[in-house]
Amino acid sequence: MEKLISLIIYLSCFAISLIISFLYQRYCKRRSYNKIPISEKILWFLLIIAAPVLISAIRYDVGTDYFAYVRIYENINHLDTATVLRMYGEEPLYLLLNKLAFLIFKRPWGIFLLSSFLIHFFIIAGIDYFKEYVSIPMSLFVYYMFHFSFGLNGIRQMIAISIIFFALRYIYQKKLLHYILLVAIAAMFHNTAILCLVFYFLVNNRMKELQLGKKIIYYCTIILTPIVLLFMIEIIRKIPFFSGYLHYVTNEIDYGLGFLLFIVPVIAPFFLFRKAMIIRNKDFEPFILISLLNIPFQYSGYYVNWGSRLVLYTNSIYYILVPYVISSLNNKHKKVVMILYYVYFFLSYYVLQFVLKNHHEVFPYKIMF
Repeated sequence: MEKLISLIIYLSCFAISLIISFLYQRYCKRRSYNKIPISEKILWFLLIIAAPVLISAIRYDVGTDYFAYVRIYENINHLDTATVLRMYGEEPLYLLLNKLAFLIFKRPWGIFLLSSFLIHFFIIAGIDYFKEYVSIPMSLFVYYMFHFSFGLNGIRQMIAISIIFFALRYIYQKKLLHYILLVAIAAMFHNTAILCLVFYFLVNNRMKELQLGKKIIYYCTIILTPIVLLFMIEIIRKIPFFSGYLHYVTNEIDYGLGFLLFIVPVIAPFFLFRKAMIIRNKDFEPFILISLLNIPFQYSGYYVNWGSRLVLYTNSIYYILVPYVISSLNNKHKKVVMILYYVYFFLSYYVLQFVLKNHHEVFPYKIMF
């Protein structure tokens, strides 16, 4: 019964957010996507994210690392400065966020509120940039089914993921410096975000004469994932920046391909309908290429205990590509089939991973009051 009530709470909050996002997009369409005043847009954003932010903030003992984050909050705000910098200085923006939470709210729930607000604001702002091409409710649905529960556990990384997702616009616009800046900001919440620099250089097509060669190398790298990862891990071992994560590297490798069951069903339509997607807007092709990185990033979990978390960065591309492949189809029947296909897949994924297996331990939902 507890699990059922918790599921109703989560799904109700998601539904409220999706309905408001539908109304927002309809409002934008009525205005032919003309420039909306920033104050008006922010108000819509706040309404869209209010419900999920609220349940993220007032929870108690929800998420595997809930008490670990409470302890981090207490340490940062009660230990001496030298100790705090030694323990948490490698991710300074998360340190500052804890200080701000203490300054404003004086209670641990403040860090959950601010963290969730940052996550959801960057995500809705990132989706909003592509609103002429994608369904905002569908984009948010993919996020809620795939990443929301992780955000109740891996808070620092989810903030970084949301910032990287927001930064995708700069790959789309081919603005390297803007992208590097946001990757650097994300890395100050979670160090692993620095690896996302590779996205830009793998898919940037400015050098047309190298485009074909780069694609061949890219696809070969994906195919040769196991070998490439061995070399990558050896390189990472030698970089001091990642020294704090080396104890996660495992010497007992359990090879397998089962993870493809959660990747291929999502990305296969991107390549099946790739022509239609590119005809509609060729600037989306880099995102299709990035989606393939889900394979090596997920596979890295066989080598590094936290490696599978890297795939969460490339998973975020689903927020855009799933609704985009649907909107690129001219045949109404195909469009309906694809909507039902993705809704079924993501809803099944949510039930299997978070309700039944209770990954990240977000069930049952408990309130702090």
